[in-house]
Amino acid sequence: SLANCCNYCSKPELYRPLQEMMGQLISWLDAVASSRSMVTRESGRMEAAFQDSRMLSALAEAGFSPTKIPALWEMLVAARQHESEAKFEAEEGQEMGIVPATVKRPGAGAASLGVISQLLIALRLMYGMGSIGPIKRTTSPEKSSVCYRMVVSKAAHPQTENRRRARSARGSGDAGTSGQQPVQLAILCMDPARPFLDACGTAYSTILTSGTLSPLGTFAQELGTDFAATLEGPHVVDMKRQVWAAALPWGPNNEPMSLTMGSLDKCTAQDQIGQGLVQLVKIIPDGVLVFVGSYGTMDKLQTRWKATGVWDELCSLKKVVVEPKQAGKDFDVAMDKYKTAVNQGRGAMLLGIFRGKASEGIDFADNQARGVVLIGIPYANRGDIKTNMKQAFNDNFKTAVQKGRPTTGAGGSKNEAVHLSGHAWYDQSAFRALNQAMGRCIRHKYDYGAVILMDSRFLKPASQAQLSRWVRGNLRDFPDFKSTIASLELFFANLALNPPKRPAPPSPVPAAPGRDAPEVPDD
Repeated sequence: SLANCCNYCSKPELYRPLQEMMGQLISWLDAVASSRSMVTRESGRMEAAFQDSRMLSALAEAGFSPTKIPALWEMLVAARQHESEAKFEAEEGQEMGIVPATVKRPGAGAASLGVISQLLIALRLMYGMGSIGPIKRTTSPEKSSVCYRMVVSKAAHPQTENRRRARSARGSGDAGTSGQQPVQLAILCMDPARPFLDACGTAYSTILTSGTLSPLGTFAQELGTDFAATLEGPHVVDMKRQVWAAALPWGPNNEPMSLTMGSLDKCTAQDQIGQGLVQLVKIIPDGVLVFVGSYGTMDKLQTRWKATGVWDELCSLKKVVVEPKQAGKDFDVAMDKYKTAVNQGRGAMLLGIFRGKASEGIDFADNQARGVVLIGIPYANRGDIKTNMKQAFNDNFKTAVQKGRPTTGAGGSKNEAVHLSGHAWYDQSAFRALNQAMGRCIRHKYDYGAVILMDSRFLKPASQAQLSRWVRGNLRDFPDFKSTIASLELFFANLALNPPKRPAPPSPVPAAPGRDAPEVPDD
C-alpha cells in the first residue's frame, strides 16, 4: 500500500518516510528471525525476548529510536489528513495507463495506516511521550521503558502449523492456505497502570463499565488506582426463570472431570467431554457455543471425536462450525454458516476458543446462543514466554513493594502493598477470559439460555468466587450427570411453553378534537 502511494499518490512525500520505516522494520525482523537468538519454546514457537537496554538498542537498529518517533508521528497524521480529503478517479487513471488496475484508492487506506498507528502509539507510551495528541515527553525513555518487553516470534515447525490451519479451515468450510509463516512482533506492557493513567490523566472523572471487570479488587490493583466508587450489579433477567447455570463435574459415566492441560491429552477425558456434549446438544435448542482453551486442544478433540464417531453424531444433531484461527474473511464465512443454520431451524454448534473473536467480540442474541458450554478453565500456556515475563514482572514488583524498595510501577494506589502476584494475575486472567465467553449467552432482558461449566474445579469455592456475579450466586447443584440433564431438559421445555415476552409497544396518544396528532420524534 505504501509503495503504491509513493508511485501514484499526489503527495508521495507523505508516504515515503513511512514506507522506509516499515521496510527497515521488516528487514530487522527477518534478520532476528534467522539469528541464533531465537529459542524454541514449549508452545511450539521460536521466540527472541528483549528488555531494558537490549530492547532499546534493538528498536534503534530497527529504525525506531526515541528521536525518530516525533517525525514519524507527524507523517502519519499528515497522511491521515490527506486521505480524509483526497479524491481519486481510478477508472480515468487506468484508462490513461498511469494507474494499475489493482490500485483502487488515493492512499494507503485505513487498515495500513491503522497498523502503523498502533505501532507508534505503543512506542510513544514506551518512551514516555503520551499516547494521544502532540508528543509530550513525561519521563526519560530509559525509565519509562522498564515496564515494557518485546518479543519476536515465528512458528518452529511451519509444516505442522500449515496442517493445523488447513484442518481449521476445513472445519469452517474453507479450503485454507499453506503459505510462508509470518514473523510476529509483540510490544508488551507489563504494567497496565501506565497506559491507563496516561489515558485518564487529563480527565475530570473516569468511569469504567463492563460485564467482565470482576473480580473488581484485583482489577483495581492492576490499574494502580483507588476507585472512589464500585458497583457490581445484578443481571437484568430473572435468573431463576431465564438462566440455567451449573457446573458439570462429571461425564455420562459420572467419573469426575478435572480438565487440566495434562488430562485433556488423555483419550478418556476427550471421550467424556464428547459424550457429554452430545447429550447437551440434544437438549439445547437452536445455537450452542462451545469454548475450549486453545487451538491445540480443539485439534485434539476433533481428531479423537472423528475417530470415535462422536463428531458424526454431533453433525447429525446440528450444523457444526469450527472457529478459524485467522480473522477476516474466513471468520466471517464461518459466522455466516453458523447463523444461517440457526435461522433456518437446523440448529448449529460453534466450536471456538477462549480469548478468540467469537468469545469476546460477537453478539449472539436470542436463538443464536441458547447454550454456552465452557470446557475447562482457560489458563494461559505456561510455556509461553509472554506469560512467564508477566508473572515474573508482577512477582518482582510485589517483592519490591513489600521490602520497601523503589518500584517500576506507575500506580500510586494505596493498594500497592497487595499488588497482584504473578500467580494471582495468572488466575485472574483465566477467569476474566472465561467470564467474557460466558456472557455470550444472555444479551438482553428477554433473552434466556443455559451456561454449563464443564470441569470439576468449578465446584471449588475459590473458583466460583471469580465468576461474574450474575452466575456466581446462581449455580445449580446436582448429584450426578443424569439429574443434571433432566433439569436442563425441564428448563427448556418450560420456556418453550412460556418464553419471556417483550411488552407491547405503547399505543399512540390520540389527538384532541380539532388538533393535530403530536409528532413522534425519530429514534
